[in-house]
Amino acid sequence: MQKLCSAVSLLLRVAGVFDRYPNLKMVGAEVDCGWVPFWVQTLVHHWEVQRSWFPVKLKHSPADFIGKNIFTTNVDDYVGYDLIKTGLFPYLSSMTMFSSDYPHSATIWPNSRSVAIQMTKGMKPEDARKANRRGAARLAAVQALYQMDIAGTGVNDILAQFESHWIGREVEGDQYLPAEAAFFRDVVVGVLREQRALDPLIDEILSQGWPLKRIEAILRAVLRAGAYELDHRRDVPARVVVSEYVDVAHAFVDREEVGMVNAVLDRIARKLRAAEFDRATG
Repeated sequence: MQKLCSAVSLLLRVAGVFDRYPNLKMVGAEVDCGWVPFWVQTLVHHWEVQRSWFPVKLKHSPADFIGKNIFTTNVDDYVGYDLIKTGLFPYLSSMTMFSSDYPHSATIWPNSRSVAIQMTKGMKPEDARKANRRGAARLAAVQALYQMDIAGTGVNDILAQFESHWIGREVEGDQYLPAEAAFFRDVVVGVLREQRALDPLIDEILSQGWPLKRIEAILRAVLRAGAYELDHRRDVPARVVVSEYVDVAHAFVDREEVGMVNAVLDRIARKLRAAEFDRATG
């Protein structure tokens, strides 16, 4: 309890920083979220009864920073996810992020997918999507493209690595359909094949101060994958493509950059698939 009170007192001091720097983020790695409701209750109580003499005068309640500035990651947090399912603590689904953390010695990899599915079973879809940003073929494709861009991994190696671990297999406690593996492969290989055409298309729409080569590698991967699918996967509605890659972006970047991804892909969609939007407004 003494350590908890010390942590609460420290955070109250740090919370003044969030008032001054509202975009600052703090992430507790592998600390779970099941304990957070009690911690928030204690945090707010200390602030309410002691703020008259506390040196930092906060503009907002400390609870307002949870899920906005303060986040946690988890590997297997069944208690925390059960609390999310109750709906009593809405900030929990916004503040916690699932991570398999391979090759950490305490990781649940290679069973990350099955554990995530088990923990989110019975959870509202919107909460599950927030808490568990893994598993989709699009997300895997973006991760693969990112790794290739950063580490220079060859396409054959990256495909083998991802597909042998979980894409299209049952080894992680959940059946991945061959179509999902084929979709993953199509996006990865397609982006590489069409990159010379995709990059100018994206760069044309980005604001002048942010040419594609200066965009973070993970955003390059998201935009390239989204642009490829908009141009070459006409079987998927444009609005679905944009929405899916905005969700992927949420897993890696903050709100401002997610907004940029949404705006860029929306403009690409309207340029490449104008007929779809004309039908929607006609």
